[in-house]
Amino acid sequence: MTEAATAARDWAFRTFDFDRFFGYCDARNIASRRVLEKLGMTAEGTLRRHVKRQGEYREMAYFGLLRHEWQANTGT
Repeated sequence: MTEAATAARDWAFRTFDFDRFFGYCDARNIASRRVLEKLGMTAEGTLRRHVKRQGEYREMAYFGLLRHEWQANTGT
């Protein structure tokens, strides 16, 4: 998953004039949080009771990466 997410991140920054790239996941999903961290993303907050799945409200962990941070890490 990390390889595919890295490719999507790099493609987005190279193709578009985006200044930020963001992602979010179920706050309880440690594996997904780890993928976002491996992409160089910073935890920016928690969206409380953001989605309802299977009759249960869930919190979402929100992560972001700014273009200049991506450039510093990739040498681009």
